[in-house]
Amino acid sequence: MHAANFTNVSLPVALHSKYENFVDIVKDNYKVKDGNGYWNWKSVNPEDWVHASAVGAKADFPLIVHDKTKELFIDATVSQDAADKVKL
Repeated sequence: MHAANFTNVSLPVALHSKYENFVDIVKDNYKVKDGNGYWNWKSVNPEDWVHASAVGAKADFPLIVHDKTKELFIDATVSQDAADKVKL
């Protein structure tokens, strides 16, 4: 969003901030809970780490982005009440 200059005044208005709030809900499910970190790969090669991270993210994507989350997100863009109810 930021690299594409998608701001809070871009149409639809306020979509940017609502999406950032949605992302925070998703990020909370991926908090590092140990001293080693979630992406504790054995390689010291950054290319291997980036590739392994992408593979993990691709596997998680369908669990995060699906018809129900899209519906919740669209509802939340037009209603603060709906946004407050979004829980994943």
